Amino acid sequence: MGTVDQKLNDYVWDNLNELKSIFSEKVYRILLRFSKKEDKEGFSSSLELLDDDLLNKIKSQYEDIENMSLEEVANAIDITPYDDFIDKKKYIDRAEYWVKAYTKENEEYALLLNNLAGLYWRMKKYQKAEPLLSKALKIYKSILGEEHSDTATGYNNLALLYDEMREYQKAEPFFSKALEIYEKVLGKEHSDTATVYNNLALLYDNMKEYQKAEPLYHKALKITEKVLGKEHPYTATRYNNLAGFYHGIGEYQKAEPLYYQALKITENILKEKHPSTILILNNIDSLTDDANFSFKIDQIQIENFKQFNTHFSMQFSKQINIIIGQNAIGKTTLLQAITLGLLKENSPDEETSYTKYITKDREKSDIEVTYQENKKRKVTILKNRREIKETYNRPFVLAYGSNFFTDYIESDPIVQEMLNETIEKDFAHTIFLEHTDKFWNPLSILRNLAISNHDTAKDKKRTMLDTLNIFLEVEGYAIIPDNKDDTRFYFIKKSDQSQLTLSQLSEGYRGNVLLITDMLIKILGTGREPKTVNAVVLIDEFDKHLHPRWQSKLVDKLTDVFKNIQFIMTTHNPMSILDRNADEITKLVETKDGIKAVQGRGTKTIDISIVLLEYFGVESTISETMQKHINDFNKLKLKKELTIKEQEDLKELEKFLGNTVASNFIYDRKYLKFLEFIRDHKEIDFDRYEKMDDEEMDELLKDFGDFLND
Repeated sequence: MGTVDQKLNDYVWDNLNELKSIFSEKVYRILLRFSKKEDKEGFSSSLELLDDDLLNKIKSQYEDIENMSLEEVANAIDITPYDDFIDKKKYIDRAEYWVKAYTKENEEYALLLNNLAGLYWRMKKYQKAEPLLSKALKIYKSILGEEHSDTATGYNNLALLYDEMREYQKAEPFFSKALEIYEKVLGKEHSDTATVYNNLALLYDNMKEYQKAEPLYHKALKITEKVLGKEHPYTATRYNNLAGFYHGIGEYQKAEPLYYQALKITENILKEKHPSTILILNNIDSLTDDANFSFKIDQIQIENFKQFNTHFSMQFSKQINIIIGQNAIGKTTLLQAITLGLLKENSPDEETSYTKYITKDREKSDIEVTYQENKKRKVTILKNRREIKETYNRPFVLAYGSNFFTDYIESDPIVQEMLNETIEKDFAHTIFLEHTDKFWNPLSILRNLAISNHDTAKDKKRTMLDTLNIFLEVEGYAIIPDNKDDTRFYFIKKSDQSQLTLSQLSEGYRGNVLLITDMLIKILGTGREPKTVNAVVLIDEFDKHLHPRWQSKLVDKLTDVFKNIQFIMTTHNPMSILDRNADEITKLVETKDGIKAVQGRGTKTIDISIVLLEYFGVESTISETMQKHINDFNKLKLKKELTIKEQEDLKELEKFLGNTVASNFIYDRKYLKFLEFIRDHKEIDFDRYEKMDDEEMDELLKDFGDFLND
């Protein structure tokens, strides 16, 4: 066991966090526990259990610090905006010693005062920093005079501290004095002069004196760009600051290109992981949220993602995209790939079992999302991480798996987050889950909004109630307040005015009510509105368990209410793709070259039977009995001569089919003419006619068209 004197004990006690790397995790946790309890006796006893080598190492460290000269300490505590100031705290005692012990007022002493003040500043100990900066300025003025650049720096540093402390009236004259000296000593076109222009602009910005701030931002940028060049970190900072100014006053279109210019510089010079680059990326991300910029996917390309083991590409329409295909072909997988291509880096909603997304025997998966015509987000899925080439301009994303309506939450702090508009997640985790029950009962949400005194509660309650009722009215339901207590709500069926709870709704209605409720919570909870929010929403089996009437109307309701949202959804139901344009429906098909995305002619001009035939591969939409009668009718019509028995059979078939939906074609003159054509001119019998492939039938129809035109 080691021996611990009081000085060593005090040093470890004061610098435990800075010494964390020296101790084992177990020892550190023990010492931290005593430290938090303010138990110095237990702390000291624990130290004495450590071996001599470790204690000697710590002792050597603090003795080295104790022997540091004033100049060495001043340099050791010099801190830049991106330094980890925690590591410099161990020098504070020695720095404070020199502040008290040193008697000469020279530049080295002023530097120590200035740098120690900077360390206190980062620790938010402003009251300790201020007298040090004031003393440093006094020394510079005494030994260098008023008209010296170091004196100007002293004025500037003290002004920055007052600005940080929000004592703007104190800060302004110090900035003005620093600027006056710099302009006289260094000239108006010097980088240090530009720095003070920038700082003064920031001050006026904080004071909301925007007309004073704007020209100073521009002036600082112009000088920096001229003196240091367009490809310099300080130039990037000036672009970022000017962008931040426009961002702050709501002029988002002016802010966006300035942020990107700053980003271009830092990525080229400082690279992607530098703190300056990360800061600008965060600013762009914030701008995207605040400005509600439009983000629409134009195309996705996938390779080696689960069953998409070859290159896959799909085009998207601007608002509605419905994906269909056989079971297990990859509809859910495609939604997962799109989601991973859109989520921000290290998203809390991201599924991190990366290996399962990579095609077997492959090293990685690649996802490329093209948006706004030519911008791209490139994402690589590796076995232990997800790499994003572009980490900015990320859309507002909502993604939902298919099994989410089995349970719901009656009450939750989510309402307070809605009101404070502090919901910050991507809301995409359910697309990666087999099952989830973390959804909220809208009646409970509405009650909590109704009883809240928050400024935004009334408007959010009205928006949620009105929006939900738009979707419920399709089947004659509504949510209304109790006539005796308007803070309580229930569902009613309009036909008989019966009152219902959420659990009494059918599973299909309940599922969609929970989905729309969740969308509204996330939209309203981030300060957006349903009618104006720009977002990408992915829903797996969006119409699951719905009545056909809802299936055919739900898509139109979504587009009416959420006008700026791009929906990407999957379905197995033919009713859900009725009355859609060609680019709104994509069918996934298996080919010898892998899975392909295929678009048809749309469903605006066809009925449900043709939808089943063309999009779902259902070859017959009628009963086997009906199909047999139609086949018999065609067979007889293709014969050149009929027996008396066959003539009677044909009459019976015409009578039977004439009272069914088949009457549309058995009395159709063009259809009968076509049968006569293939009988008289092509000599094709029924068996041959039934076995024709698409290519042969197209050729036959072409010949028939030529025949009619002759």
